[in-house]
This record gives sequence, structure tokens and C-alpha cells, in this order.
Amino acid sequence: SKDGEEAIKYLLSRNFSMNDIKEFEFGLATSGNSLYQFLNKRKYTDKDIENTSLISTEKYIHDVFVNLIMIPIHDLDGNVVGFTGRLFKESDNPKYINSKESNVFKKGKILFNYHRAKNYVRINHELIIVEGNMDALKLYSAGVKNVIALMGTALTNDQVEAIKKMHSKVILMMDSDNAGKNGMYQNGNILRKSGIDPEIVLLSGAKDPDEYINKFGIEKFQNILKSRM
Repeated sequence: SKDGEEAIKYLLSRNFSMNDIKEFEFGLATSGNSLYQFLNKRKYTDKDIENTSLISTEKYIHDVFVNLIMIPIHDLDGNVVGFTGRLFKESDNPKYINSKESNVFKKGKILFNYHRAKNYVRINHELIIVEGNMDALKLYSAGVKNVIALMGTALTNDQVEAIKKMHSKVILMMDSDNAGKNGMYQNGNILRKSGIDPEIVLLSGAKDPDEYINKFGIEKFQNILKSRM
């Protein structure tokens, strides 16, 4: 479709490859209520469909995700339990929309990209924690595969326990804005109270790892990684 071509063009412009698009299972939500119609034709009730958090019945029935690149969110075992929708066209709407919590999607129990990263963490004995989903995917596609992303501003007890099971060094790399610095301080304290002494990476010249790699390249990022505190 035309929208599909535009979405792929956008992802390629962000330095994701076609292989990345397949591996990360990127998708596309189009306009209207096509998902609702699809599920309705397969005899799902409106209540069942609404419970997926992909449909809203507020005021009228409509898809929650519209004209967005869809990024699946997996639980710790690799099952898809939710989505992040990412704008790829000019719009006044929020850049990201996440699934609402549901019976299967509880963000306090999830660490984004954990199911892919855990084997690499066991090999490297280092875990990198970033703030955003796209940051984790950009690092992973660039060869830094021992990376996960937070599902909110502060780590929960369940997330900390999942991190502790990896038995590795922990490297915190939040965004360089004030919110990111506050998140670094807050999450650093949470980890220390749990017995983990994290190392810190401060980015300069870019807001987040995704932007940093696009501007300066993966080699310079690797050098920054080695200079952690």
C-alpha cells in the first residue's frame, strides 16, 4: 500500500534495514476501524475486542492505533502482549501511543527487548538499560544486543527481580534531558537498594542513543560506552 511504502521509507531513513523490519516485526496500523471490522467478522464480541486495548468504544467504536508504525511489545518469555505505535507522518498527535494495561499487558512486569537481549547479556555479562523502545532497537540493530528498555520512568520490583536474574553488570543510559537525568538518579537508587551498583553513561550532543548513533555512528557510541562511570 502507499502508506506501507511511506512507513518503510521512514524506517529506512532512521537507518533500520529491511532485515531489522522483519526481525523486529514492525507493522502498520492504517486509518479507520479496519482492525475492529476484521475481528468483528471473525465473531469476536465487542467486549472481547475492547479487552484487547486495541479498540475503543468511547463515544463510538474505533481502532486505538491509527496511521502508526506498530512495534510489538513482548513479555519476558517472548510472547506479544502489547504494542507501541510510532508516528511516521507529520501530525499534532503524540509521537508514541502505547497499549493500555490489560489482563495480558502489565507494563510493570515487562522489560522491552528482554527476550532478545537475555542470551547476549549472559555472554557479555553486561546489561544496558535505555529509556525508549526505539533506542533499544537501534542499539540492537547496530550490534549492541545486550540492551533493554524501560516501560516507564521507574523500575518496579518485578523488573528489578528480572534484572537480578541475569547476574550481570548493569549500565544505565537514560536520555540527556532533565527527565532522563531524573530517571537516571531515581532508577540508580532503586537498583542500589536492591543490591545492584549500576554504572552510568552520560550522552552528550544528542538526546538519546537512537539520535546519538544517527549523528555520530556506532564506533563513537562504543567509545562513550567504555567511558562509563
